Amino acid sequence: MLVLFQKYGAKVKESDASHTSGMENFLWTRLAGVVFLPKRKSTVDVAKLHSMSPERVREYIRDGGFASYYERPDEEMLAFWRTGVEETRNIIANDWA
Repeated sequence: MLVLFQKYGAKVKESDASHTSGMENFLWTRLAGVVFLPKRKSTVDVAKLHSMSPERVREYIRDGGFASYYERPDEEMLAFWRTGVEETRNIIANDWA
């Protein structure tokens, strides 16, 4: 999919995002009253995961996130959204195979 969504993929890479990071934290997906940690989660050593049992992986990762921020500024999230929508529309209109 990243091949199709090159602009979106580049934008995600620029943002220091990772698995279950604030990349899913759009204005319309937030739950009322939920407050996120304002700091960046330290990076998980993915190579270590391969030698761990599932129980140890859960203990090591704790909340499921691999790194990055839990919440991102609204402007940044809307820029991701616009890029993804623009690229999807372009694929549907021009490159659908």
